[in-house]
Amino acid sequence: MDDATVFLTTLFIGILPMSLYNGVSAILRALGNSITPLVFLIFSSLMNIVLDFVFVVWMNYGVQGAAWATVLSQVIAAILCLYYAYKHVPYMRIERQRFKIHKPLLKEMIRIGLPSGLQGAFISIGNMAIQSLINGFGATVVAAYTAASRIDSLTYQPGIAFGAASSTFAAQNVGAGKLDRV
Repeated sequence: MDDATVFLTTLFIGILPMSLYNGVSAILRALGNSITPLVFLIFSSLMNIVLDFVFVVWMNYGVQGAAWATVLSQVIAAILCLYYAYKHVPYMRIERQRFKIHKPLLKEMIRIGLPSGLQGAFISIGNMAIQSLINGFGATVVAAYTAASRIDSLTYQPGIAFGAASSTFAAQNVGAGKLDRV
């Protein structure tokens, strides 16, 4: 297998922990705690760097070692986030009597979340289409596009951060029934 296949195959194992971390982090941010998920993310990133060094340099695992370092750091971040949420957020504790679907709430979540989810899907599909076109022009063009994309992402990151903060603020106020603040 080539390196990209090895890396991605290993990385796909980490999709569940990454999704778990992102979901719990979003809940914590919606409850007004944006610091704790950030701390866990920083810890996970630092752990990833250390594990990259251990797996790639010391143990000579190469690309697969780098992928496993990423997966393990995501697993640790997910576990830490879940543990914190379980200990500090009563809403996050699973109790049998609360374990049922509330249809009005589910409808509201779909009404609010579906457009955003579709937007993200269309953006990803568009990016894949653009990338497949660019790949046909050779390695130099791909490298230039990648560099330009990274620079471009720096310009819209503040907007994404502002949007996330606004979304959290709006969600808190909608949840509290303070629609005049949204």
